[in-house]
Amino acid sequence: MLDWDDLMKAERAYHPNATKIDEDTTDSDGTTITLTGLKRKTSFDFSGLADSLSKIFIFDDNFNLVIESPSGDRISIDNKRKYSTLAKEFDWSLDSTLLIPDTSEYYGKIQGKLLTSEKPITPSSGLRGITLFSRGKLVNAPEFFSSSTSSHFYQYLTGWISADFIDLLDEDVISTNRQSIDWEHPEMEKFREFLSGIVSQINIDWRKKRKEKKDKDLKEMTGIDTKQWTETMPDDVKEKTSQIIEALGGEDALEKFTPVIKALHEIVPEYPLLHWRHLHENVQGPSKQYYIDKNYYTAFLEATKKYVNETKQKSGIHNKAERDLMGHVFSIQNAILDVIDNYKKPNGDEFTSNTKQNIQDGQHYLSQGLIVGGRHPVSHEEIEELKTSGLFSEKDCLDMLSLLSHLFKRLDNSVKKTT
Repeated sequence: MLDWDDLMKAERAYHPNATKIDEDTTDSDGTTITLTGLKRKTSFDFSGLADSLSKIFIFDDNFNLVIESPSGDRISIDNKRKYSTLAKEFDWSLDSTLLIPDTSEYYGKIQGKLLTSEKPITPSSGLRGITLFSRGKLVNAPEFFSSSTSSHFYQYLTGWISADFIDLLDEDVISTNRQSIDWEHPEMEKFREFLSGIVSQINIDWRKKRKEKKDKDLKEMTGIDTKQWTETMPDDVKEKTSQIIEALGGEDALEKFTPVIKALHEIVPEYPLLHWRHLHENVQGPSKQYYIDKNYYTAFLEATKKYVNETKQKSGIHNKAERDLMGHVFSIQNAILDVIDNYKKPNGDEFTSNTKQNIQDGQHYLSQGLIVGGRHPVSHEEIEELKTSGLFSEKDCLDMLSLLSHLFKRLDNSVKKTT
């Protein structure tokens, strides 16, 4: 018999009065504990009692707990009740060899489940942290087994670990109120370090899972695959863009900033270096897929081939080598295509003859230079040697494509001279 007044008066250990000792029982339904003589005047929080009890025991097939009120209301308590008020986001089982390798001395000795919530867990809930149990009973209140808990990760972590071997140690390491462990004990000090390692692993995995979930949510809301998008960027642009996405895609902010992320995608599209060049359609069309595949050599060659063919088509000259073609079509002496004739000053006047000659000569020599300094080396040298030497890099490809865009503009606006 447990007497509340005697229990409260006890200075050290409390010894209840036993009315029956060492007597066999035939009750197959377990143990019944009846509280009588309660003088509480306010309403009794029956559900709250169930919540509290769920936090101090581990329940399994060998231990079930049912509480019943005087009015006949019954609540069956299980492990799920501990975290029923949380919106679970991710969970981890200690059955995983990723957390407890089969080479660990604790393999097969501990069980448990750790989980994170979608939103920070309030300290008043008593659930923030990992609760330690031994032989089904609480032995250490929720904590993180780490001296540094400044990371916001710890606001989301909860769960339980059962380690029955704690009760079997030669020395008693459990406090009288079963709320804390003597972590200075050598065995417990070693165990605490092991638990700290598990929490660190989950911290890393949580950040990875959370980012993947955020990227998935962002894709569903915006239609943008952020991972694929940022992978197309150069490192410096990728770093800054990722920081912006991370900030805008924070908790409870994704929906609000979705239009901002869409606008950012328009400003910094896939393969931004290619896009920002504003390449002529006849340059971007033939080269784009090769550029995406990082085949910068073929990207340049295909765009050059397009320029040569368009020059042949517009000039009507099809029987000359590429370098000679450019000299024959654009040279000032016998130009077949006049690239300046369509341009006038704002007041309608012609540009000076000197300017016209310079523009025409520029088209001539730049076109020939593109063939001689770009087309020929890329066609005749081994690609791997061009790549490793740095003689023809991604930037060289983009620069050549930009030059081709300029030449295409002049070609588009050129006028075929009549003889």
